[in-house]
Amino acid sequence: MILLLEITLLVVLFGLSAFFSGSESALFSLDPLQVRRIETKNPKAGHRVERLLSMPSQLLSAILIGNTLVNVAISNLGYALIGKALPSLSLALSIPTMTVLLLIFGEVAPKRVALHMPERISALCALPVGFVTALMKPLGGLLRRIEHMLEHRSGLPFSKLTEEEYLVALDEGEKSGLLGRDERSIVEGIIRLEGLTAADIMTPRVDLVSLAADTDPSLAAEIARKARFKYLPIYDETVDRVIKFLDARRFLLESGSSVDAFMVNALFVPEATPLDKLMMMFQEKKKRVACVVDEFGGTAGIVTRGDIAEEIVAESEQDVRKTRTEIKPLGEGRWLVGGDTSLNDVNYELGLHLESEGASRIGGLVSERLERIPRRGDVTEYQDCRIIVRSVRNRRVLNVVLESTNDGDHIS
Repeated sequence: MILLLEITLLVVLFGLSAFFSGSESALFSLDPLQVRRIETKNPKAGHRVERLLSMPSQLLSAILIGNTLVNVAISNLGYALIGKALPSLSLALSIPTMTVLLLIFGEVAPKRVALHMPERISALCALPVGFVTALMKPLGGLLRRIEHMLEHRSGLPFSKLTEEEYLVALDEGEKSGLLGRDERSIVEGIIRLEGLTAADIMTPRVDLVSLAADTDPSLAAEIARKARFKYLPIYDETVDRVIKFLDARRFLLESGSSVDAFMVNALFVPEATPLDKLMMMFQEKKKRVACVVDEFGGTAGIVTRGDIAEEIVAESEQDVRKTRTEIKPLGEGRWLVGGDTSLNDVNYELGLHLESEGASRIGGLVSERLERIPRRGDVTEYQDCRIIVRSVRNRRVLNVVLESTNDGDHIS
C-alpha cells in the first residue's frame, strides 16, 4: 500500500514538473498578438495572462522555485523507490534513471507541447501559475534581494541591451511582422533621444519671438498672430530673464481676454539635458515647454514636447519631407530653403550668386563656411545673404533661412 502511494506521488510530482516547464515555455513565448487573441476568446484568462506577463521577474522566480522544489522531491523519492527494489544498485541506477526521466517527462516533452500550442496552454495554466506566484512571493522577493546584493557587491551589473542590440531586435520584429515600417521608425526615434540634447532641437534665441511682461494685450495678440509659434516667452526687462510662457493659441482664440490668463509657468533646463530625460520631466511636471539656458544662465532658446515628438517621428516622415516645397517664402527678403536644395536652384529662384568649390547644395555650403558640422541656430553671412540653420538631424542640415542683408537689393 505504501509503495503504491509512493509511486502515485512520484507520478503527481512528474506532472507538476511538466506543468512548471510547460507553463514557462508557453507564457514566455507569447507575443502581443497571441495575448490579444487569448483575451478575445477568454477575457478572464487573457487578463490573467497579461497580468502575469506584466511582472516577468516575479513570474520567472515563482516558476523556477516551484520547478526546482518538485525536481528535488522527484530525485529523492526516486532514489528511495529504487533503493527498496534494488538496494545494492540504488546509487548506480537512481541518478541516471531519474535524470533521464526528468529530462523526458519533466523538461523536453512538456516544453515541446507548450511551444506548439502556447495560447491554449497559457490560458489553462494562468490561474494556477498566478496562485503559485502569489504563494512564492516572499521567497522570490528574498532571492531578488540577494541578486541585487550580488550585483552591487561585484560591481558588475547584469547585462543590458545596447543600442545596436535594440536595433537588431527591431530588425527581427519588422521581419516577423510584429512591427510595421512606421512603428519601427518611431521606436528608433525614441532610442535616438538618449543621444540628443535640448540644444540639438531647440528653437534658438535668434529665432524667438518674445513679449515683455507689460505688453498691451492688443499688441500681444498682433505679435502672437504674426509669430506663428504656440508658446511665446514672457520676459522681465530682458529676454535672459524669462518668467513665464504665453500659450499663444489659446490666447488668440479667446479674443479680448487678458494675457495673464493664458500664461504658463516656465521650466528651465540646461542645454546639455538629454531629450529622453527632458521628455520625462515634461510628463512628471505636466509641462509642454521649457526655456533652455546656457552656461551663464542666459536664454539659449526654447524647446517643446512637440519638438521632441517631431524628432521621434523624423525618420517616418522623411518621405513626406521630400514632397515639400524646396524654397518657401517667409516674408520680404526671407525664405525657408531645404538643406538638399541645389545652389543652382537657389540662385535661379532668388536671384543670388552663391558659389562653392566643394559643395553643390545649400546644406553643404553652410558646412563649408562653418568648417564644422552645423548646429541649429548657426549663422553665416555670404554675398549679401545671411544663412541661418533652422534644423539639423543626424548631422545633416534639413533647412535654412536665407535673409537678404542688402537693403537696396531684396531677394525676389
